[in-house]
Amino acid sequence: MPNTLTDIAGRLRELAKKLEVQWGPTAGPLGRGPRSKLLGTYGAAAGKLILKATTEGAFPGDNLISELSARARMGSLTDDHEHNTFFILLWQEWLPKHGWEPNPPKQPLGWLYADAMRALAGLLTDKTQPPAETTAATKRLTTNALMVLTLEKSPEAANWSITQWQTKIDRGRATIQGTEQWKRLQAAHALVKVDRLTTQEQARGLQRRGSDGGRSDRRKQGHNLD
Repeated sequence: MPNTLTDIAGRLRELAKKLEVQWGPTAGPLGRGPRSKLLGTYGAAAGKLILKATTEGAFPGDNLISELSARARMGSLTDDHEHNTFFILLWQEWLPKHGWEPNPPKQPLGWLYADAMRALAGLLTDKTQPPAETTAATKRLTTNALMVLTLEKSPEAANWSITQWQTKIDRGRATIQGTEQWKRLQAAHALVKVDRLTTQEQARGLQRRGSDGGRSDRRKQGHNLD
């Protein structure tokens, strides 16, 4: 089972990376066009992977994911729409119960899907690793040192919420938030957010200039006709 879950986690991360590339730097209109189909395709793929993980015993005794799976199965899960619905239920209802919070909270839907895929991959990765030992040696480590060690073993922890960190290293919220490592992570997240916003603004600027240029050309053509 561990090898299977590790493989599923890896495939979820690959899906997230490919989706971000295909989605592009701007949110754009969703509607019923290509972007909507793109989300449906990737969401369905992620939904199928998580269903496979549940059949491999990834989340035994988890009543909520069993309920969500049952709700999705009411549509018989015979097409991509039903699998995508299951994935949406996961990131809307199940992941928040495990401490996941979108980072940043407001972002294009494609990036939100990708963040959720990585969060699911992280939970599956945790299932393949032995539980942390609460030995005397571990207790002597500072919270900052525990965070550094955790990041070395699980790089995806860089995107964890404070609740996920509390669960993983068994330290208090205020203690974690007071560490240098937490401050570095928050600073990095802020930079990513600024970079995304800048990229979006640049793309909108190019679109506006392109639109203005088209109107200018039409005006010139009108003058020439005169």
